[in-house]
Amino acid sequence: MASTDNYLNSVRDINRIDLLEYLSLLGLHPVAIKGQQYRFFSPFRPEPFPSFIVHRDTNTWREGPDLRRHSLFEFGVKYHGGTIGDLFETFKRALSAQIEKSDPRCQQDPLAIDPATVIGKFPLRSPELASYLEGHRIPWDIATQYCFQIDVQGPRKIEKTLAFPNSAGGCYIRNQRLNSFLGPRGCTFKDANSKVCSVFIDFEDFLSYQAVLKNQPHGLPNFLILHSSAFVHISRPIMESHLEIQLFLPRNDAGLAITHDLCQTSQKYSDRSQLYKNYESLNVWTRHIGSPGSPPAVQQQRLKKSG
Repeated sequence: MASTDNYLNSVRDINRIDLLEYLSLLGLHPVAIKGQQYRFFSPFRPEPFPSFIVHRDTNTWREGPDLRRHSLFEFGVKYHGGTIGDLFETFKRALSAQIEKSDPRCQQDPLAIDPATVIGKFPLRSPELASYLEGHRIPWDIATQYCFQIDVQGPRKIEKTLAFPNSAGGCYIRNQRLNSFLGPRGCTFKDANSKVCSVFIDFEDFLSYQAVLKNQPHGLPNFLILHSSAFVHISRPIMESHLEIQLFLPRNDAGLAITHDLCQTSQKYSDRSQLYKNYESLNVWTRHIGSPGSPPAVQQQRLKKSG
């Protein structure tokens, strides 16, 4: 893992750290978002109304009636106290946590694919991908509706990958060996002109949802596939433009924490992960029930009623 010694040598280096991510590391999350303004309850004192505001566009904060904007370093001085040396060590530990969180050896976040290694983009046609989809109990007709195939030149062979596009013009690609992305990262939003939005972290969970509901094409909600927990808070304006937000997030520690935090901020949010409470995700649940590609009728009804 990379060392932080070369990252933090000055106050300017500290102020380059993402303030929202740093607050998240401290367990502080916004209770309201309006444009580039993220509103929190004060981390310095109890208060009945959230008056601590982070301006994402300038990476600064202000509090209460004071309109002056302050830096992350100034936040650290007020929040952590101690000597300047102690403060730098505090920020180094926080940055180490951020680096560890993004280190591919520590988690399954996707790695970027060099565009120069892309051989071509095609409709789904690979028997290897058909086998991959069958193993994940995602029907071929569902996959071909939402995905395409990208062939990538790997170190020893051509990798045929399943590609799922995002709304930023990039895509996330996957096969038995790869979990990667190509082009800009971002969420995928599918607008069905609904007042309800169903939210997923992983596109395979979204495809599993479509597989269960494929005979119910009408009255579906809008869909938001985040692709990474890093996009949760910046996607809240999209989610909260709906009257109801159904969260189908993983039931691991991170997913449960995100679900809990969001449900605490607004009654619009509802936790739908109880449907697969004995499994880590919706896709894993569908892999363990019924015949390939089609969960049993009773399980289908549970999910249909949830939507």
